[in-house]
Amino acid sequence: MPTSVHPLSDPATAEIDKDLLGVWAVDGEENFTVLHVTEGITGQLEVVMVVHKDKGYELSQLRAFSSHIAGAHCLNIQLIEDAQASPELLFARYELAGGDALKLFLPDAEWLSKAIEDKKLAGEVGRSGDGAMQTIKLTATTDELAKFFEAHSAEMFKVTRVLKRMVAK
Repeated sequence: MPTSVHPLSDPATAEIDKDLLGVWAVDGEENFTVLHVTEGITGQLEVVMVVHKDKGYELSQLRAFSSHIAGAHCLNIQLIEDAQASPELLFARYELAGGDALKLFLPDAEWLSKAIEDKKLAGEVGRSGDGAMQTIKLTATTDELAKFFEAHSAEMFKVTRVLKRMVAK
């Protein structure tokens, strides 16, 4: 998953998208994943992600804040480890459908690596000895990222996950 040194917008100006609060689930081909989304510190969301697997589960804690660029809703996501936020961010674009479905559009790693290698976006692509892509790290500034996203959102975000809101009974 591509990471970034800078967010898509200033976190100090972020406002919580209250429609994201609650419990969301996606039943993947291999795993059942549940996201618990709560209100965090100023403008931020706290997310606990539980990925259920055949033999146990993986638990992750995330912090996220929304960015709104050219009418699109995006999340700037940080992994929390040992109570410390990762310095690098992950991005996702999202759409809410009818209040009970959350569509997540994740970055297309191959497309982003080409944009970096073609010098359209500042970043680094790490490759193994056989040329296979290993890592993508965006180094563009917040303003550069926002402009790039505005111009290329459709190409940049292709992979989709649809989560359903879970309602307590």
